[in-house]
Amino acid sequence: MSFTQYPFAATMQTRTDYAAAMERVYVVYKDARAQCDPLTGHGKNICVAEAMAVEKRAKAAAEVNYRGTIGSKTDSRIADADADLMIARVACGTKAGQEKDACLKEAKATNVRLVANAAAYAK
Repeated sequence: MSFTQYPFAATMQTRTDYAAAMERVYVVYKDARAQCDPLTGHGKNICVAEAMAVEKRAKAAAEVNYRGTIGSKTDSRIADADADLMIARVACGTKAGQEKDACLKEAKATNVRLVANAAAYAK
């Protein structure tokens, strides 16, 4: 007798665990965002973007842990790429003219490449 293992998407967390993870994500974001309050100017903008990126990544990771599907893993990779783009856009804000345009184009090109790689992973 031979047994073959078939891959299947098993839920790795209960719905309660998932809800608790999402609540922790919100608390972590709120704390990170509060640390940005004393800052001003570009430093504050970067801090807020990084806090939002951490939230986006954590939500995607919680989704992967809950669903455990290839689609959720792909979405997590895309969320990582989008989080990097959010930070890069703010970082490019200190530059001016063509230097800023080049910075933004490079960030967007990197995002497009990472999203394409994530989509290829799903196939």
